[in-house]
Amino acid sequence: MTPQWLKSRNVIERVYIAGMLTLTTPAHFGNGDTDSLTDIPLLRDSVDPTRPLLTGASIAGALRNYLREWQLGYGRAEQQNGQTWAEKLFGHLDEPNEATVESWLMVDDALGLPPEKGASIEIRDGVTIDPKTRTAEDGKKYDIELLAAGTRFPLHFELWLTEEQKNEGLLDALVLALQGFEAAEPGSSGEIRLGMRKRRGFGRCRVAGWQIKRFEMTSPAKIVDWLNYDFPSEQELSAYTDTLPESTTLITDE
Repeated sequence: MTPQWLKSRNVIERVYIAGMLTLTTPAHFGNGDTDSLTDIPLLRDSVDPTRPLLTGASIAGALRNYLREWQLGYGRAEQQNGQTWAEKLFGHLDEPNEATVESWLMVDDALGLPPEKGASIEIRDGVTIDPKTRTAEDGKKYDIELLAAGTRFPLHFELWLTEEQKNEGLLDALVLALQGFEAAEPGSSGEIRLGMRKRRGFGRCRVAGWQIKRFEMTSPAKIVDWLNYDFPSEQELSAYTDTLPESTTLITDE
């Protein structure tokens, strides 16, 4: 039996990326909870219920879908052979679909910050439409809780690289995926949308001022730096992105 310490993934570099995501239209990140004053409530942090929660799984899923469509085209399924960028970066089932290859990218949950101006939560009414008659169904009025445009979420990513992953350009694949959050023009939104009702204009967002920090795990000094490293604070990310134009450039701090 192989000793546990020999089962290392042989990581030679860790890459940390941070950025501040800002909603440009209202968005809903829900939890399916029905025990609320509204019919469709927002997902909130269990420790601080005043702060909305955007889960790491939701962020990773949006990035994976964007990367898959960029490489394969809209509506195309993954090949499930571990050869696409989305599968290499986010994990896949190994052949013959008996073992799971874990993701090399760790995505943290993000806690929301209120807009700088105005209310942070909106309540909107809606009705269920009968698909046959295209009219409102009786007794099917509901209300939905939305995060206002301007709500911000600090994003944190950690990418593990082996010698093989570095040669395959896994970091380049991640940079390509993150560009889906970037606006092509100042004041516009990125291509990736988050949450419910994306086709109705909800969930548009953008990220500016990415920051990246790289640590070589083969260098004792870099390992010490890695152990002492903390992601930029919410205040640092907010101040940094406020002074930068929209850009597709990752700011590197070696």
